[in-house]
Amino acid sequence: GKYRCLITHGNKFNIYYGNEQLLAFMKKKHIDIAFHGHTHVPVCREHETYIYMNPGSVSIPKENSYHGYMTWEGLDFVWKDLEGGVRNEVIV
Repeated sequence: GKYRCLITHGNKFNIYYGNEQLLAFMKKKHIDIAFHGHTHVPVCREHETYIYMNPGSVSIPKENSYHGYMTWEGLDFVWKDLEGGVRNEVIV
């Protein structure tokens, strides 16, 4: 496809806390979108060379976030709460 993605749980390797080893790997492999959970906080943050996304948490949301999840269809990413309400949408 058009984008190279990295998907990991985030407990050992994550970009949220500035893991230099992972950032170097992403640069070397030309990763465009990095996904990981572990922090339980829904996020979509654009950086200079990649986009970081976190789906949040259905059961244990943190930092005053909502109980929710993210769907991914094609290049459309949608964060929803448990009632199905759209909280955020990003098309890359």
